[in-house]
Amino acid sequence: MKKDLIIVVLTILILIGIFETGVYGKQSDKLVKGEAKIPQEIKNITSISEIKPFLDSKDSTIRMVAVKRLVEIGGVNSIDLLYETFNKEPYKGHVKSAPIVKLEIIRSLKNIGGDKAKKVLLDILTTYLERGPLKGSIYVHDDGDYNAVVSNTANVLFDLYNNINDLEIYLLFKRIAQGEMDYHWWIKEDSYLSPLARTFCDQKKMPKKLEKK
Repeated sequence: MKKDLIIVVLTILILIGIFETGVYGKQSDKLVKGEAKIPQEIKNITSISEIKPFLDSKDSTIRMVAVKRLVEIGGVNSIDLLYETFNKEPYKGHVKSAPIVKLEIIRSLKNIGGDKAKKVLLDILTTYLERGPLKGSIYVHDDGDYNAVVSNTANVLFDLYNNINDLEIYLLFKRIAQGEMDYHWWIKEDSYLSPLARTFCDQKKMPKKLEKK
């Protein structure tokens, strides 16, 4: 009985994508949250050019910690390379393991902040919303990559928004909240994104540019 229970638990863990092969072995909740330690070899790097090879590693955890070190070195000057790295990342789609490198890039852009970082985040969110989940997805949550990137990027833009410069962010959330993008089934049926957009419109101040009209 105990053995059967262990087998069931291990099966569930595998199905939800807790295990991922690579230098670090397991992909745990800590990796999804970006809590992996930076190896000394990467920590010793002091220039953006030196970090680039690690961003192309076959191991996703190495790529993730390389992103962390990149931001430590470059700060706002790392934004272009972060976006380039995001776009080079493999699309996990129906694979259940989280896109940890993309999530780290989204977190990094949030921490950097500023107009340029917000523009990249808005580009990422808009691209995903227009493209939608992979073909064959019956529900939004069938595509783990889409679901993780959209929910996390929307949350970050929610937090970073200010009503001085962020007209495009406001208009996107407003369109979602008012159902103007419901021609995409994946937006209409997203049980998280639409409520978030309505909360955004309820809580956030209208952009100054709209107030003047």
